[in-house]
Amino acid sequence: MDITQTLINAQSPDPNVRNPAEAFLRLAEEDQLSQLLLHLSFELANETKQEGGRQLAGLYLKNTITAKDPQVRDHKRQRWLTTVDANTKGQIKSMILQALQSGNPRAGATAAQVVGTIGAVELPLGQWDGLLDALLHNVVHTGNDVVRVSTLQALGYICEDLQIQMGPGQEVPQKETDMILTAIVDGIRSDRPADVRLAAATALCNSLDFCRRNMEKEGERNMIMQVICEATQCEDARVKKKAFECIAVVASLYYDKLQPYITTLFELTLTCIKEGSSEAAFQAIEFWNTLCDEEVDIIREIQEYQEYGALETRAPGEQGPRQCFYYVQNALAHLVPLLTELLTKQEEHHDDDSWNMAMAGGTCLSLVALTVEDKILPYVVQFVVSNISDANWRLREAATMAFGSILDGPSSGALQQMVSGALPYLVQGLQDAHPMVKDTSAWTLGKVFELHWRCVPLEHLGEVVKALLHALGDPAASVSSKACFAVYNLASDRVAEDYPAASPTTNYLSPFFPHLVEKLLGVAERPDGSESNLRAAAYEAVNMLVTSAAPDCNELIGQQVVPLLLMRLQQTFQMSDLTLEAKEELWGLQSLLCGTLMTCTQKLDQNIAPYADKMMELLIEVFRRHRHASAHEEAFMAVGALADKLEGGFLKYMPHFQEYLYAGLRNYEDSAVCIVAVGVVGDLSRALERKLAPFCDPIVEIFLMNLRNVDVSREVKPHILACFGDIALQIGGEFERFLHVTMTILGQAAMTTSNYNAEEEDMVEHINHLRESILDAYTGIVQGLSADNKQGLLVQPAYLQPLVALLMAISEDPHSDEGVIKRTIGLVGDLGSKLGDKVASAIGFNNLWVQHLYKDMDEYGEETKKIAAYTRQVLERLVVR
Repeated sequence: MDITQTLINAQSPDPNVRNPAEAFLRLAEEDQLSQLLLHLSFELANETKQEGGRQLAGLYLKNTITAKDPQVRDHKRQRWLTTVDANTKGQIKSMILQALQSGNPRAGATAAQVVGTIGAVELPLGQWDGLLDALLHNVVHTGNDVVRVSTLQALGYICEDLQIQMGPGQEVPQKETDMILTAIVDGIRSDRPADVRLAAATALCNSLDFCRRNMEKEGERNMIMQVICEATQCEDARVKKKAFECIAVVASLYYDKLQPYITTLFELTLTCIKEGSSEAAFQAIEFWNTLCDEEVDIIREIQEYQEYGALETRAPGEQGPRQCFYYVQNALAHLVPLLTELLTKQEEHHDDDSWNMAMAGGTCLSLVALTVEDKILPYVVQFVVSNISDANWRLREAATMAFGSILDGPSSGALQQMVSGALPYLVQGLQDAHPMVKDTSAWTLGKVFELHWRCVPLEHLGEVVKALLHALGDPAASVSSKACFAVYNLASDRVAEDYPAASPTTNYLSPFFPHLVEKLLGVAERPDGSESNLRAAAYEAVNMLVTSAAPDCNELIGQQVVPLLLMRLQQTFQMSDLTLEAKEELWGLQSLLCGTLMTCTQKLDQNIAPYADKMMELLIEVFRRHRHASAHEEAFMAVGALADKLEGGFLKYMPHFQEYLYAGLRNYEDSAVCIVAVGVVGDLSRALERKLAPFCDPIVEIFLMNLRNVDVSREVKPHILACFGDIALQIGGEFERFLHVTMTILGQAAMTTSNYNAEEEDMVEHINHLRESILDAYTGIVQGLSADNKQGLLVQPAYLQPLVALLMAISEDPHSDEGVIKRTIGLVGDLGSKLGDKVASAIGFNNLWVQHLYKDMDEYGEETKKIAAYTRQVLERLVVR
């Protein structure tokens, strides 16, 4: 079959044409990989072929060697390294280098992708000798700018892929790094055409992460910074943008090296921002965003060291926090006025997902405030005071945005006067003639209640709520959504704790509760509810109001809110003949209704019982009608909340609910749904206790199936392991029939935590989570069996040896977090209390590893200390005996 036509056929919309072509390519990839890749490389390099066919060949070639999914990518790269023979590899690489020199820009660009893919695989392994020599020659010595662009693109792809695939501690050999940088610096020269400079600047951006040794050398660093700064003056907007992007990357990776260049970078970025709304200006702002991020982290490090005394008492050679140069603070007088000026460049009729200079300025101002905290106030107060009531709506909105943007930084004490002075204008702004002023006023009020509610006197709440009720009904969905955000924060538990209540049965929300809930539930029904996330914002605000409501609001929740929610959920099942978009919106609505029903259930406690039958009927209907993940997730949580409140009374629903529970547990493809379904098993265990036992066999069977299935996400499995403990704790001795298989699987899981890469933060977090779950399972089993005096079943070497190995590994692991240590100490105490002398020799309660668990006890919370004290007492009694 002609490879060109096969590739074209594989893109056909006609399945009768597409399917045979795809089958042919798939079979060739499985059985004749080397020949397939060779044919593809010849097709890509053949100058007599059509451009489209050459591109398809190159992309197919690339995609046989790499993929987006990490596991698939590793498999394909290993296949390239081990399956394709050296001679064929040599021919393929020769062909793609030939294609890289094509006079056809698209063929050359496609060849660049293939060169980048293979180069990133082979260069770290010391393979493909001569690649970088060839690429450097193309850039420096060829007279063809099309070839220069393709070659620099290839270097960019190599650098980009290397960043993805290289692990901690891995480095590109210095010789290769030097050659890459030499080619890039030559390509970015000011006398090169714009397309060449753009490709070089892109490659430079991608290479900065692994040229650290070059950046450590002053001369080479100066050269790199010089070519970047020169590129910011390029008249081509694309090159200019990419050069400023490089500056932002340098700020992130090499903050400690910026000092000799900061004056120049200051001038370049501020000049670019002043020039207007070019794409480069966004990247110039991003430079300051990056500086803010870096300095916030460094200042936090310094504060932590000072708090723990590490700065004064560190041992010789111990590394302290990084040095902060306070670039942002030193630039406030010039930077802040520029950012507030940007706030006046609003774009009317923009949507929430758009991005413009005013929004970029507000984001940067917020980060500046977070960095310098109270120090920003003198540079912003005058702008706000002068403009918040100006006749020009742009100035009113900009002043309000400036105020809202800085609220993340200063303390409430420093902001007290400013908040008090601005509050009347924010309330007034909710009824402004311009929708953008109303929108920003509502958002700013929300930020005030989120961060500085203590600055708002209780006696002013009435006028604030009245204005918010008006804003909730605003015809603009964006304004109404921001008002929902403000109500949500007004009703948060943080605020509730600070505003005094007249009696235990009421609180500050009670006078406003009926009006706010009624209005929000009306807003949730608006036909424009899908705009600006309005419907979700309304239900989230209702949830917060219900959560924080005082007891005197429970009657309204029970008699009005819950019946209305049930009616709305019932109505969703009566809609038919919907488009896919309408179905998605319907499922989202069902998800929101289930979530609010869950919140009401938690609030009403056992008073939810009169609605339980109808609620379960509708929740089961959600499961029955479709498999939409978010709706099922919320429905499962609502079932769990109902079981928690009804306790044994939930048993009557199990015959109808169980099949949907099992389906959720099997639905490991939607890991969030599966995790929530596992959580429901825990809720049912606590609610039904021993009455759950008849339903446990299929539950445990599915648990074991998921644990053994390599396709199940690693995020799911810890939840399953912990749930064994929930079940065992509640069904007691009846867990005996699951004991052997459970203890075996726990032992296997424990062994998987013994060796891991502690340099990867995600892996450390995962191992701690997994260990917590294993310990929870062991603890539940010990306590559950002990309730029926069956703990002796655990006294078997096959059970105890992996358990002890886990406990010892945890005690010796410096990365074990407090949650793991707390559970370990508690389990040791339970073993000593419930099994005592029967396991003393196996566990070795007096061994050093047990004592090692207590070494950092002063750093832990009170609960951990109490558990440690309990365990000490248990072990001391054993020693005395």
